Amino acid sequence: MAAYGDYGVLEGTDLYPPYYAAKLMQDFVQPGDTVIAAASDYSLLSTYAVRRQDGSLTILTINKSPSNTATGQVAVAGFIPATGAAVYSYGIPQDNAAETGTGSPDVAQTNLSGAGTNFSHAFPPYSATVLALSPAPAKLQVIPIPPAANQFVFQLQGQVGVPYVIQRSTNLVTWASISTNRLLASTMNITNSLAPSLPKQYWRAVWQP
Repeated sequence: MAAYGDYGVLEGTDLYPPYYAAKLMQDFVQPGDTVIAAASDYSLLSTYAVRRQDGSLTILTINKSPSNTATGQVAVAGFIPATGAAVYSYGIPQDNAAETGTGSPDVAQTNLSGAGTNFSHAFPPYSATVLALSPAPAKLQVIPIPPAANQFVFQLQGQVGVPYVIQRSTNLVTWASISTNRLLASTMNITNSLAPSLPKQYWRAVWQP
């Protein structure tokens, strides 16, 4: 980061670190999201968390050490993430790129595999990092409730507060959205109408941000 004080956000076409820090915040929180409790037991790592309106979870971690990478253990309660996550970060490499003209000064985006309710991540020195965790996939379970004619009853199993879209396909390639359901509990029984004219029907529940 700048070693001689605060140069502001921008000057002409020059964009300074506060500009990119503000840009990074768009990946962390939006109007209507809910800030939730987060804590760090390392004084140089500050962490914050947000539950997004679309049911995902974002974690912002700031490493205030000028020279040390901190490997933190991320523990998530009340939310089950998918194994893949997006990582947005801004730090020394981007600041150096802005100064030298070599490389990109913009917020970096990478992918993380191995996310879960407990996983580790390395936070570079003098950096701000957003971990964007999507919810684990939902499940559909057939339940023994006699449906009416041309109807199909199943149980949607997922996470509270997450919106899931029920979709139908005849070929496992093209999917049509039938309904959107935001769970108030971990399960919900759903009745959908069958289309007798279709020879085969496949059903799935997907999270769509």
